[in-house]
Amino acid sequence: MATTLEVRFELFTIFEPIGIREMMNPSTLDWFSQFSNRLANYWPAAVMLGIVIFAVMIWLLVRRQHQGLNPSETLPRQPNAAAIPIPILRGINGEFRGSLIELTEEPVLIGRDPKLCQLVFPAHMQSISKRHCIIRYHARSQCFLLVDCNSANGTFIAESERLPNGGSQLLHSGQRFYLSGPEDMFEVNFEAPR
Repeated sequence: MATTLEVRFELFTIFEPIGIREMMNPSTLDWFSQFSNRLANYWPAAVMLGIVIFAVMIWLLVRRQHQGLNPSETLPRQPNAAAIPIPILRGINGEFRGSLIELTEEPVLIGRDPKLCQLVFPAHMQSISKRHCIIRYHARSQCFLLVDCNSANGTFIAESERLPNGGSQLLHSGQRFYLSGPEDMFEVNFEAPR
């Protein structure tokens, strides 16, 4: 076991190259020795104080997140993904009669060009443009957006008028539209989850 004199000598040789001689005077070493002894005696209290401060900080953060909620209130339930209705495009008349196409926020291009369109009419149907129209579902507003792609023979809202070339129209569930004439009619709607 090293004596106090040996410890002081070792500290002196360590700090000598650094040039911290003033730290080696006896009063500094005595203070350091007393402090380390006190710390050894009271460390459990310091640890407990740290745990209490940490617990209070966590409690304040949790309380801040839940401000404004009455304890008797329950949090709103998230909808079950299986219970959310599926937006669809249903073919009513014409080439796609009886077809169901599930819609997402990705646009569905309707027309005769198989390289560009997701819903492709046969090439012999000249009344349908190569890029006739686009339909897409907007989840936030739960509406459908129909956009005419400057079609030659027009995109029409059923029981309404023709969309302007390049024009768009919001559609709600159950609304119908047709391309060129009522013989190629579609309906946007929701279907119960499977």
